[in-house]
Amino acid sequence: MNANIITTNGGLSDIIPGTTWTYGDAASMAKEVARENRLFGNGRTTRRRRTERRSDVGLMVTDPARFTAETGWTPEDALAEAIEHRRDARLYGTRH
Repeated sequence: MNANIITTNGGLSDIIPGTTWTYGDAASMAKEVARENRLFGNGRTTRRRRTERRSDVGLMVTDPARFTAETGWTPEDALAEAIEHRRDARLYGTRH
């Protein structure tokens, strides 16, 4: 028999096989981590996105023709879209 198959009804107080966690503990921790990521962001992905944005913005400023060729956006359109996106994120949040 596979040890990962749960044979009970999966109550919140049941221990997850192979761990010392209950289903209730795991659900509570998942909720807490999701809340912290929503409020404070996930540092690993945030840093990566910032560096990607910086390189795109640098290209937009230093070589607008190349930026347009690579992205299909003019620098003016890209800036207007970024401003609109930031406004929507500020007003409505980043999660929909």
